Order: sequence, then C-alpha cells, then structure tokens
Amino acid sequence: MPDDTTRTAWIVLGGIHLLNRTAPRQDGDPIVLIRVTAQEVSFPTTTVIVRWAFLGTCPATALTTRGIPLGETRIEGGELFPDAIAGPTLGALVGAAAAPGLVPMFYLAEDPTGGFHTYAQVRFYAEDACFIRITPEPIGHGPADALTWLEPAMAERAKSAPQLDNHLR
Repeated sequence: MPDDTTRTAWIVLGGIHLLNRTAPRQDGDPIVLIRVTAQEVSFPTTTVIVRWAFLGTCPATALTTRGIPLGETRIEGGELFPDAIAGPTLGALVGAAAAPGLVPMFYLAEDPTGGFHTYAQVRFYAEDACFIRITPEPIGHGPADALTWLEPAMAERAKSAPQLDNHLR
C-alpha cells in the first residue's frame, strides 16, 4: 500500500444545511473538493483530525451537487476558514452568497482497491476539524469529482446523525 505521502484524500466542503439537514439539497448547491495528502495516522482509521495550517497549498475544485463544474483554484490550507468562516478564496470560488454557509462535511480517503472510506465532520474550528469514519467499506468508485460517493455518504451521515451530532455527550 502507498505511504501517506502518496495516497490522496479529499476534504469535502458544502453548505451547512446539507450537514444538518435543515433544508433540502438543491441541484445548484456547491460542493468543494480540496485535494490533500492523506491525513490519517493509520489506514484506514476511525478518526481523522485535519489541521488547516498544516495542509500547505491544495488544489480545490467546486462543483454543483449535480457535478456541474463551477471553478478550480489553489488555496493555502490556513486560508480555508479564518475565524471558522469560509475565506476569500473560497468565496471567489463558490460565490459570495454560498460562501458563508460552507463547512467541512466529509473527509474522503481513497482506497487502493477503489472507492473512498468516508468520514463525517463532528467538530469544526478555525484551526482544525475532526472527522469520524461512517462507512465500513469504500463507497463511490470512480474519481472524486464524479460525486458517486455523495449520495451514499449523505445517507450514512443521516443514518448516524444522532450519534455524530452528540459525540461529545
């Protein structure tokens, strides 16, 4: 298996309404894929903590939830969420109206056999975010930007919502 410096992972950003299910998903909702080197201590693991400042410069791709490209850029990890709010580069990528609602939703770890081990965000601060694995097996074969993992990830997140939303209790 490749070491952590060659394995690819993605941090998935989306509207907070998608994470907490306060509004239905719309076709035009932005999803941002931030490609990073693997952040797991072991693979696969149950918990991943991503420290924004340690990510370095990362490619970012914005798409709608239907997979329509919105744009691409490169962004410094430390500029993703200053003060726990989407930074200016994310705002330019997804638009001023959508940017304030962006939060880290998922961490996707590419499996060598295909698909993605999927982790849901359970804690998010200006410095970092914590993700807990929600899929027992890889989901969504194909490239990350094909979004084949999105429906299964959202379903698993919804199924585990009571536990994930109360993980500190």
